[in-house]
Amino acid sequence: MPDNKPKFAIFLAAKDGMPWLPMQIESIEKQNNINYKLYINLDLSKDESKFFLKRKIKKNKNIKLLISKNSIGSPAKNFFWMIKNINFRKFDYLAFSDQDDIWFKNKLICAHKAIIKNNAQGYSSNLITFGMGEKKYYLKKDYVQKKFDYLFESVGAGCTFVLTKDSATLLKNFLIKKWNKINKINNHDWFIYAFYRFCNLKWFCDKEYTIYYRQHNQNFLGANVNFSSYIKRIKLIFTGWYSHEIRKIYNILISENKNNKLIDIYSNFEVIKNINETRRRLRDRLVLLVLLILFIY
Repeated sequence: MPDNKPKFAIFLAAKDGMPWLPMQIESIEKQNNINYKLYINLDLSKDESKFFLKRKIKKNKNIKLLISKNSIGSPAKNFFWMIKNINFRKFDYLAFSDQDDIWFKNKLICAHKAIIKNNAQGYSSNLITFGMGEKKYYLKKDYVQKKFDYLFESVGAGCTFVLTKDSATLLKNFLIKKWNKINKINNHDWFIYAFYRFCNLKWFCDKEYTIYYRQHNQNFLGANVNFSSYIKRIKLIFTGWYSHEIRKIYNILISENKNNKLIDIYSNFEVIKNINETRRRLRDRLVLLVLLILFIY
């Protein structure tokens, strides 16, 4: 009998991940009611990741290991490289995995059902943080989307993202076309969400919690749930990182279609005028408003 289970290509970016990789891969192997192929692109690592993964692929034929000969440099560059170079046409969906989380058993089948029900092309979910001796936080991300939110923030953590094959192919083609510019972006999840919204591809934010999102000292940003995470973000704002990322994403998108009526992110007055359409949470809109008034953005 034919197997009608949805087929997922899963891209996992790895580097020095031995403290976490075994648990994350195990949680992927335990996914309910789906078929999958797990592609692991291993950046140059100093730990035993390569030897562990080579042993792992001998036991699980659904895992394919790619080992970089040169340093990739960041998880975002790793994910962009995989989207650009791996053929996922035989799958129904493309999903992204960090090396250090733990997925709920129903994560992917939940995404499949939500995408079908809501006729969506992109999907993300809520998540639960853990690690570093912190208590678990239920991290809500399913706030109502705003007209221009994608220019100012991601919709959530990329490790919850699932894309339909056809829409992911559009993303792949765009990456190839704009590779040199896109490869300089530091947040793959933010850019992917921005691309989908810019292209009028429907994105569904699920109220379900589908992963345990691990927090540790090597997170690039991590969850904004404690004092140290707030300080990290404030530092990024004052160094110009945040506004620089906004401009990079905006310029790449607008260069593709200058007739698209986007908010002029270079005009503080226009952004202030449209402040209610910039970020999904009221608190975040107020923070952005203050930055604009103080000319920090």
